[in-house]
Amino acid sequence: MEEKRIQTRHSLFWPVMLVAFGVVLLMTNLNTLPGNLWDYVAKYWPVLFILGGLDHIYQGKNWVGAVILLGLGGVLLAGNLNQLPWSGLDLLLRLWPVLIVAAGLDLMMQGRTSTLGAVLIVLLAVALVAGMVWIGFAAPGSTTSAPVEINQPLQGAQSASVIITIFTGNANIAGGAEANQLIAGSVYMPNQAKVDESYTVSGGEGRYELKPTSNTRMPVFGSVNGKSTDLKVNSTIPTEIDLTLIAGVQKLDLRSIKTSTLTSETIFGKSIITLPLNGRLSGKAGVIFGELIVRVPRGAAVEFNMDTVIVGKDFPQDFLQEGDKILSPEAASGKADIVLALENVFGRVKIEYLP
Repeated sequence: MEEKRIQTRHSLFWPVMLVAFGVVLLMTNLNTLPGNLWDYVAKYWPVLFILGGLDHIYQGKNWVGAVILLGLGGVLLAGNLNQLPWSGLDLLLRLWPVLIVAAGLDLMMQGRTSTLGAVLIVLLAVALVAGMVWIGFAAPGSTTSAPVEINQPLQGAQSASVIITIFTGNANIAGGAEANQLIAGSVYMPNQAKVDESYTVSGGEGRYELKPTSNTRMPVFGSVNGKSTDLKVNSTIPTEIDLTLIAGVQKLDLRSIKTSTLTSETIFGKSIITLPLNGRLSGKAGVIFGELIVRVPRGAAVEFNMDTVIVGKDFPQDFLQEGDKILSPEAASGKADIVLALENVFGRVKIEYLP
């Protein structure tokens, strides 16, 4: 008696992704494609969902989840191509629960013999994809709460540390607060979150912390629809800066902030840091997945220590590279006033002169 052998196809997801990644990398290195690798990654990352859906179909797996992955990837890609009101990242922060629904529908389809039940599940998947498309075009239901006004007096502090954590959106941090204020401005949070502030002064040193907290026990996810958090920090007292952004664009201008210690991290998105011309500064700046841009004033003595994985690197031609170090001309003699570790796992690090 012969045993029937079930033929299963191996996944093509990783081979196809590696081939595509290698081709784009090769073409950008040969200057046959405009822009750089990160520009393409930042725009076309939703193709990963589309490849995942096509791979499900190729392997002959339950294709209900494949339909949802294809629909999700298509909506996110349309957002990144400016065909929808929101970007792909904004849409993903709203639509991520469909991945849980897709997994549930896949489980419901396993071993199902009822034609009616299978048809109903397929119709649910199609309706879910249609709902994603509608959300992408109509952009219903703002997830933005009203801005929270920040106005923290110095209260006698002669130096300070400022620790800021933001969930999502654009975060603009610069100097320019009034002389008696440590920090002032406005903060946007998703509507299921609130702002938690704390401030203490001990021995003339102030410690200010701003972080989001959830109104529920569920994790906070959501977009703030392009609204910007804008904060100004005192420019007269020494201030340590510690800034974390989960997803979005962080712009940190240190030219008018009297800081000697910096910690800056963005998980998903872009970070743009403008360095001061004078004064000593040390610390680190990182983007886990995305683009890190550091703007250097001409004449500044700067040393960057690169800690990167799969990353494109751009820096001015007159900068000197020594292993993992990148030095401005003024720091080539080993006398750097600014020493920063630049961290990036996947994306791009760009060092450029200020205009």
